[in-house]
Amino acid sequence: MNRMKKTAALGLAALLCAGLAACGEKATWAATYGDTTVPAGVYITGLMTEYNSLIGQAPADAKDPLKAEVDGVTLSQQITQGAKDRLNDYIAIEEQFAAMGLELAPEDQAAVESGMTGWDYFRSIYEENGVSQESYRLVMVNSAKQQRLFESIYGPGGTEEVPESDLRAAFEEDYAKVLMVPLTFSTSEDQATKEEADKKTRETIDGFYEQLQNGADMEDIYYEARKLATGNDELERPEPGTSYTFVNKTNTSYDQVLVDAIFNAQVGEPVRVETDGGLYLFVRYDLNEDPQDFETYRDSILMSLKREEFLGKIDQWASQLSDVTYNQEALDRYTPEKLKFR
Repeated sequence: MNRMKKTAALGLAALLCAGLAACGEKATWAATYGDTTVPAGVYITGLMTEYNSLIGQAPADAKDPLKAEVDGVTLSQQITQGAKDRLNDYIAIEEQFAAMGLELAPEDQAAVESGMTGWDYFRSIYEENGVSQESYRLVMVNSAKQQRLFESIYGPGGTEEVPESDLRAAFEEDYAKVLMVPLTFSTSEDQATKEEADKKTRETIDGFYEQLQNGADMEDIYYEARKLATGNDELERPEPGTSYTFVNKTNTSYDQVLVDAIFNAQVGEPVRVETDGGLYLFVRYDLNEDPQDFETYRDSILMSLKREEFLGKIDQWASQLSDVTYNQEALDRYTPEKLKFR
């Protein structure tokens, strides 16, 4: 299974979390390990998350998406297997967390409580599938434990601490700091209207570019562009240094033409770039001029460097589970076909 689908994002709760389904006492638990019982809701959580991750692979004209096959396996079977994998991951994380003698830090507890606001937002969906607030919290706590495990291994003082030099090298290699003015092309279906609007867009960018060439400050240009875009001449001016964009070339939604231009640009030189969707004017800045910038992205860099390796560790822990008893009645009862979304 693709690890990206097994763990949507480290440190975050699953997209949907289900609780104990009131379908008979024998099916209220999914597994036991040691003295701990895992509620069926944890298994249903994985089922719901896998459903949301995979159902889009079904052909648009499929009469029954769950029966659609991908690589010879129905989506229903893939979703079910994914949910079982998630159940094992849950147990593996709980056991490893205990084995390492870890405790959730105050910030972890705060993250759990913050995540609990999702209960109110998705409550109707949870309840439709027999959701309990208690099981929602269990998944949130497990997610926090997963994050704490990651940090206890790779973070400062961790068992496999990543040197700061590696983090800084990745920061300097993968990130660029820019101040950017984007202007989109017209989407009008009337050719004459589109041509006129696009002409004005080009003239605007060219005008800003000429000002920069004549010594104007990019923050002044950015402010003028924001006023123009909002149509508000009284728009409050941003605080100096607060409008930068940090572009990560390994994880960005920007057009590749723009990304290439940014990373090839010289610091301090204004650059104009045209993509299919519009025009961009930007200035690249020294990535290390403000030490706080590195600190802001430190955790993200660490995650990008070690995420796949950590997921491999979870796979290994899960494959080595030996004291688990599964409730087959519950696993058979809760199927993708019975899930309800609205």
